[in-house]
Formats: sequence, C-alpha cells, structure tokens
Amino acid sequence: MRTSHHIFDVESEIVKARNQDSPVSLKPWQDRLDRIAGLTVDGKSKLRIVWGQDFNLASMISCGKRRLKYPFWRYEEGGEIRDIGVPRFYVEELHLNLELQQKDGWERARYYWDEETGEKIDVLGPIPPEGFYTALFLIAHHDSLCCDGKGIVKHEPCLGSYRPPADSDLQRVHRMKWRRDQASNDDNAPSESLLRKRAADMTEQRDEKWRQGVRNAIDDYVKTRSHSWTTLDPTPYSWGKYHFIGGHNRSGLQPKETNANSSGSAPNGA
Repeated sequence: MRTSHHIFDVESEIVKARNQDSPVSLKPWQDRLDRIAGLTVDGKSKLRIVWGQDFNLASMISCGKRRLKYPFWRYEEGGEIRDIGVPRFYVEELHLNLELQQKDGWERARYYWDEETGEKIDVLGPIPPEGFYTALFLIAHHDSLCCDGKGIVKHEPCLGSYRPPADSDLQRVHRMKWRRDQASNDDNAPSESLLRKRAADMTEQRDEKWRQGVRNAIDDYVKTRSHSWTTLDPTPYSWGKYHFIGGHNRSGLQPKETNANSSGSAPNGA
C-alpha cells in the first residue's frame, strides 16, 4: 500500500526541505539485520540500513571532500556545492580491504581522466581502512505509477515512492543470503578450466542453434517446394504449394493443359 510522504515524493518539496533526519528509528532494523547477516571479527555490520540523507552514514570521500553517496539534488551555497540526498532507505553491504584490493578493483575505479584538460583526477582516494559499503537495494514502494514493480526504469534504479522499512525487506535479505550460501565455489570463483569449459559449451550451443536453423530452413524448403519436383505446372514454381484449382489458376492454364504438361508436354510458348 502506498504510504507517500509529501516532502519525500515531490521534487520541489524535497529540494525545499533539504536533508531531513531519518523519519524512522533504524536501530531495531539494524539489530535484525545483524542477526541475519552477522558481524565481522572486529564488530562491523556486514549489512546495514541507512537513510539516504544521513550525511554521517550515507556519505563517502569524493575528490577529497565528503559527499553524499546517493545525491538527489545539488546546489551552491557560499561557493560550495552541497548535496541533497535521496529520501529513501538503503540496505548496504560491507566490502573489506582484501576484497577491494582484489584485481586492483578499487584502483581501477579510483581515477577519472578529464578529457578537456587531460588531467588525472583522484576521485575516490585510497581504500578506506574501515572498508566500504555499497548499496544492495533501496527501499521504496513500486507500482504502476512508476515501474510496475520492476524497480528499474531505463536501466536506472527506480526511486518509487517513500515507504519505511518492512518485514518484507528482511525476508528479501534472507532470500539473498540463502542463495549466496547455497552457491558453490565454482559459482563464486570459477577456475580457469571451468571458464574454458563454459566458453566451449556456449560455443557449442551457438553452433547447434545455427545448425538447427539451417535444418529448419531446409525442412521448410522441402515442405513448400518438393511438390514442384513432380509437376510441370508453373503455378507451384511461382506460388509454392498452393495450387489454384477448378477452371482457373494463376498460370493461366486450363486444367486440360495442366494435365497435358504433367504428362510431359511443354506449355504453349515455352
């Protein structure tokens, strides 16, 4: 059921209201998330719930300054660019340093090349020692007025309308955790040999699909043209298997002429 909040769902009101405190106490929800997902060895929540306008939690270092992770609007004040966050709740997942270091993932995302100046800009800075939280999903009400419940509009997350956290969000986390726990090591970190086998399987499936397409084309040709191999009536040659019967046909021949042709005589003018 839609529980729209006027300053969280109307763009002009969001901009006018700026960043608001969370309308819901998140501690009970965080406690329940911790029971589902657990804590790291040093006591950090593996999953956490944050309010998108909370500058303390829902923020990150960007170009040397702390900025909101989920900006809805930006404005200038006192010569500074300031953020208004998305007025939605987010469930976030923690990525520890070892994960962020894998295959230089953080370093590859860290820098941005300015095409106009050719300058290399350090956007993210070094890996945060406490790890980094990324959005797992946002909490919103979706219906036919926005995205028909898909949660996506034109390949972008749909903000839907405001709603507070609910038990259904925790059930979603349960399902996601179960699927992850059930995944094998091959699913999470496939070996080189497994990757080669999957590539070979995909190639074979592609080739089989092509061969089946060729077979279907041949079958279709035989079904629609084979009758022309046993008759001299020009109608099947031009009109496939569909003969015009009775006193007329599209070849202009009378039935007696068609019968004569099928006996080996060529049509007049041939």
